[in-house]
Amino acid sequence: MARRMTVVLVHGALETDRLWDRMLPLLETDCVTLRLPGHAAPRPAGFAATKDAYAEWLTGAMRQVAGPVDVVGHGWGGLLVLRTVTALQVPVRSWVVDNASAFHPDFAVRDLERIWQTPYAGERWMSAVRGAPPTSPGGAAGRLALLGVPSLQAAVMGAALDDTMSSCVLDLARSAIPNARSGWPSPVRPASGAGLVVVAGADPFDHDGLAQKVALNLGAQRRRLDGLGHYWMAEAPERAAAVLGEFWSSLEPNSAAPQPAGPGRLGTGCRASRPFPPDLPGSASVVG
Repeated sequence: MARRMTVVLVHGALETDRLWDRMLPLLETDCVTLRLPGHAAPRPAGFAATKDAYAEWLTGAMRQVAGPVDVVGHGWGGLLVLRTVTALQVPVRSWVVDNASAFHPDFAVRDLERIWQTPYAGERWMSAVRGAPPTSPGGAAGRLALLGVPSLQAAVMGAALDDTMSSCVLDLARSAIPNARSGWPSPVRPASGAGLVVVAGADPFDHDGLAQKVALNLGAQRRRLDGLGHYWMAEAPERAAAVLGEFWSSLEPNSAAPQPAGPGRLGTGCRASRPFPPDLPGSASVVG
C-alpha cells in the first residue's frame, strides 16, 4: 500500500499556526502545523530568534517528521523553508513558498520591516499595536483583517501578540539587515524535492519580478494568484487548497511519500495523526 504524504505548514512572523485554519479542512492528507518559537509558544531559554536560529529550529522540527515531506511556508516561514531545503540538508518531496522575492539579494524590505529593524522604533511600534483596541486598524487583529484575514481568524491570531512574540519578531528582523538573504550565500538548487513559488497578485509585500527570478534560479514552478493578497490561504482557502492539490498531483506518482506524522492542528479534512514528539523546544503545537 502506498504511504500517505504528510504536509508540514510553516507560518510567518507575527502570526501563529492558526493561519491555516480555513484551508486545513480542505486538505485530504496528514497535516503538521508548526508554531515558531515565541509565536503562541514559549521562547526556549537561550534561543536567539535570529533567522539562522529559526532555520536551525525548523530543520530540527522537520527531521522529526517521517519523510520526505511536502512543506509549505508563508512569509518568513517561506524564507526559512527556502534556507532549509537549499542549505541545511533536509530531504523533502516538495516545497511551496510565497513571498519568494524576499529571498533575492536585491530585495528591499518594506517600511514596516524597516521599522522593526530600527532600535526603539520597533519596540514603540510593537507597544502601540499591543495597546490599541484589538479590532481597530492599529490593533493586531485589525491589521490582519485589513490584509484579508477573516475577522474571527484575525482575532485568534491577533490575541497571541505579546511581549514574547514582539521580541522574537524584532530579533528576527534585525538579523536580516538589509534583507533576509544577507549573510546567506547564493543557494544551490534544492538537493531534493520539486518547488512551487506562489505569487499573490495583490500582496503588497511581494515583488513579482524578483519572485520569478528566485523560482527560475531554484528550478521551481511559479503560480500567480491574481486578486489575492498576502494571506491568500485565509482569504480564499478553496482556491489555495486547489492550487496546492494540483501541484502535488503533478509530482511523479512513484516519488517517495512520507509516513503519517505529526505536530499540528488538524482540519476536519485532514487524516488523523499522532501528537508531535514533545522533546522539541518551542513547537508547542496542538492536535485538534
